[in-house]
Amino acid sequence: MPRWSLLLGGPLIWAAHFGAIYAAASVSYVAAGATSVVARVVIIAITAVCLVACAWLLRSALNRARRDDLNVFWRTIAAAGAVLAIIAI
Repeated sequence: MPRWSLLLGGPLIWAAHFGAIYAAASVSYVAAGATSVVARVVIIAITAVCLVACAWLLRSALNRARRDDLNVFWRTIAAAGAVLAIIAI
């Protein structure tokens, strides 16, 4: 995984999550006039997938530092971005 994708992975996952749940809620509201049960299930599924992706990114950032020459700054920023994305999600 390239350094920039590791570094920006957390915020990108959060942004994708935000856009996807906003779209799901909007489509549900337009189609049914209120948030439906299906939309809620879709939002929960999207949230679970994004949380797993952030956890994988965090683990990858921490493991990669042990395997190659990824310096402390990149590892810290990548891990902090993943943790902040988990909190934001």
